[in-house]
Amino acid sequence: MKKSLLLAILALVGTVHSFGYEVGDYAYTSTERVKIEAENLVRNGDFSNSLADGGWCGQSVAEPVSSTTWEVVDNAGPNGENVLKSTGAAADEPLCNVWTDLNGDQTYLVSFMIKGVGADYTTVGTTVGNNYCDFFLNNDGSLSHAASMVDVATATTISNEWQTVSFVFTPTDGQQLVMHFEKLAAGTMITNISLHRVSMTFDDRIVRSKMAFSQRIMADPNFKNSQTEDAYDNFYYGVYSYVQDQLETPGAFDDPYGSASLLEQFDAELASFMEASAPDMTSKKYFKYVNDLTQFPKYTRGQIAEGQEIGGFKFHGENWQHAKGENVLVKQMQDGNGFYVGPGSVALYNKNFVPGKYYIAVEVRNAFCDSKYNLFWNMQRNVKLFIGSNILDCGVISGELFQKFYMVADLKEGETFEAGVYWDGPQGGGRLEVKNFEVRAFGDLKEKNERAPIWNPFIEKYNAVVDARNAVIEMQANANYPWAKDSLQNALNNWDTYYNAVNAKGWVSDDGKDTGVAGNEELEDWTLYQGVESYDGNGNLLKDQLLLGYQNAADYVKAANQTITNLRNEIAKAELMLNDDVNKDGNKEAFQAAINGAKSVLETIITSSTDGTREEDEVTVNQAITNLQTAEEEFKNSVPVVIPIVDIDFSNYFEPIYTTNVNGEGEEEASITGYTIKGSMGQMDFTTSSVTDNGDGTFANDQTSFALGCGGEEFIYEDVLRVGKGTATVNLAEADIPTDNDVLRTSFDAWFGGLPNRSVDVELQNAAGERVAGFSYCLYNNTCAYNDFLNDKGEGLNIAECGKSTSKDLDASLLADKYKWQFDIIIDYKAKTAQANLLTSPNKGAVTGDPVALNTTLSDNKIAKFVLRSDYDNAGRRSWFDNLVIYKYASSTSGIANANANVKSTDAIYTLSGVLVNGTPAKGIYIKNGKKFVIK
Repeated sequence: MKKSLLLAILALVGTVHSFGYEVGDYAYTSTERVKIEAENLVRNGDFSNSLADGGWCGQSVAEPVSSTTWEVVDNAGPNGENVLKSTGAAADEPLCNVWTDLNGDQTYLVSFMIKGVGADYTTVGTTVGNNYCDFFLNNDGSLSHAASMVDVATATTISNEWQTVSFVFTPTDGQQLVMHFEKLAAGTMITNISLHRVSMTFDDRIVRSKMAFSQRIMADPNFKNSQTEDAYDNFYYGVYSYVQDQLETPGAFDDPYGSASLLEQFDAELASFMEASAPDMTSKKYFKYVNDLTQFPKYTRGQIAEGQEIGGFKFHGENWQHAKGENVLVKQMQDGNGFYVGPGSVALYNKNFVPGKYYIAVEVRNAFCDSKYNLFWNMQRNVKLFIGSNILDCGVISGELFQKFYMVADLKEGETFEAGVYWDGPQGGGRLEVKNFEVRAFGDLKEKNERAPIWNPFIEKYNAVVDARNAVIEMQANANYPWAKDSLQNALNNWDTYYNAVNAKGWVSDDGKDTGVAGNEELEDWTLYQGVESYDGNGNLLKDQLLLGYQNAADYVKAANQTITNLRNEIAKAELMLNDDVNKDGNKEAFQAAINGAKSVLETIITSSTDGTREEDEVTVNQAITNLQTAEEEFKNSVPVVIPIVDIDFSNYFEPIYTTNVNGEGEEEASITGYTIKGSMGQMDFTTSSVTDNGDGTFANDQTSFALGCGGEEFIYEDVLRVGKGTATVNLAEADIPTDNDVLRTSFDAWFGGLPNRSVDVELQNAAGERVAGFSYCLYNNTCAYNDFLNDKGEGLNIAECGKSTSKDLDASLLADKYKWQFDIIIDYKAKTAQANLLTSPNKGAVTGDPVALNTTLSDNKIAKFVLRSDYDNAGRRSWFDNLVIYKYASSTSGIANANANVKSTDAIYTLSGVLVNGTPAKGIYIKNGKKFVIK
């Protein structure tokens, strides 16, 4: 046995001095109520015997408490007790103790009294902070906090008044309780340290809060009418009066299970009373996640945008978040550097609720949040409830227990139902927690609101018919569809009768609102069949034909004019090809002439062709398409051939990379030194630590390594690389390393997942592994640790701004096309520029970055490898990568025009250094009229 542990055990032998709590007393922590079941295990907790008794020690159990930092002051406690006072707040001079005789799986309460010198708070977990007042459990009595320990204490707000601080904990067999106080502000005093075995009881503060809330409801005239009398009696006499009596009975709420069951009955009877006059509207029919916030999508700060609507909630203000599995919505910003949370609100939102009287209730609490995310529940902030434009000021709230508020108000005509809680927000760190929303509707509002889910599908289908009919009418006037237009008029002639019959029913007002004429069954019936009760000449029901009648006519006309559409598409394709940077050295003049010719044919056809000349004109259009396609091929042939030097689509799987060595006996041995995925050209290599090999030729998907596919219930892609912790490298062949006359063009697809302090790095490196160009992006806070495609002047591509997504869903659901980022990176060595272009959807579309100066500070900026890496080391939101293609082709510096060799000597031609050229110049680059040009 260690000497320190032996001394700690010996220190506990003897009479236990009892003070403060007595057996049978009740005690409170910030969130629990317990009953004292045994005597105090702390000896000399009020320092009545100075520091010579009770096991008090310094940095070890064998070291006394420092007399330069701590002193015992007689009779300075709240009841005349002795206190221990901090005199110097020195580091490494702690007050410690260890209690070893704890019973596993028994519950204990540790308490102390503290008085500061002003408004302050204690810290726990690390001695870096001042006022370190920590309790923790371990197995060896170590006096220093470590990550393997079990925390007991939490940070606590203190003041210049005495207060009791208590914590409940349940050790396992063999665990010891350690007390470590250090660096208390000079003048801070502590006393009455106690440790008792306790039993958990029901927190009667919760009971009293519910009683106070129900008293308000019973007194509210909105809940009193003839229908509520019986429900009132059942609640008041059946459970309310009984609970009221129990509050005056000692020990009545000791049993936490029986008390919780009683409170469930209490809540049910209160809800029945309220239901009689105001039915509950809090259901998935109206608000998807209200009944179970644990199902609400996981969002972190910054992911919930201003005005965003999610599952029936609407958020205002920054820094809303929701941790998966928690039943609260949180608005939070850590303290430090003057960070400002600002005001904000979260509301239940349903644009289909009709005007009338509503009830809204919610539970809230708020706290101060320091830079270490410690929470202090004495922060006083104002809270307001609102329904539409009606506001109820709930006043200032404080304390760790949730407080429930409600209001009743009228939603006015023309207002959207938006009802919730507003918080005025602190300066510096702060946190608002909101849970348990409830909405009730008075009068016949429930029935009216229940119509909305029936009306909405109907009006959607009805509007689809209106839109389809309008599309037919618009197509009649569209010159791009000159053929088969008589079928459009035929559709109007055939189907307008039925369309007008629906219109005549008067179900929909001119402005598209429900007139209340149609019953719910009629609306559902029409929605199902999308038509009207009528029959064709053969007696077939036409209900399901109205929408299709218009749509089929439009589709028929589109098909009849497909040849014209093909020509129009081919022209658009050709113009993209003409303007693509890769093709800038092609014969643009001839290609432009071909495009102009195709445009001329298109214009002639759509202005003069008729159904009578359609067959002949289709031949002309098809010939124009053929001619343009031929011109495209000729143009592509005029462009220097650009063949990818790397093309990896991740359709192949991981292969081990073996390295052969000769052992001490002269035998060759092969060992795995990495992994690779081969593409049609090139391969991507992975370090052994970044891919998990099962050892049987298969690979594990352990959520921390590189892997293929995107799994889970929403499996979308298989041939895609999930980015893991580690490094992946594509090495260019020596012949593919660019020269001073080359362009290296790299394209790839990426999907970024949002995790705090996790980033994905993409780098183009030279042979020495130095970064020539690249970026490091973290979606969690939408920042780039570095971005070589954006210079100090703000020129180039701001990847973080242009690529910002509107949502960061979990795992596979992130891998949707609308969250795909398509990168195009161009390194032009002749122009000495680096350029990045980005296509995102639906956020920014295509964004072309300005070329910025290439890094010339390196001894070699010729790119020899592509590197992909990340520090994603857990199973949270992931990032993915796909379709890596790298091209190398000859550069043609912007601004250089082509010229013939027979330039006259009188044309004032200069060399690039400004020297006048006499006679006919040789082949090369020159300056004429202030512009560069090439003589070939």
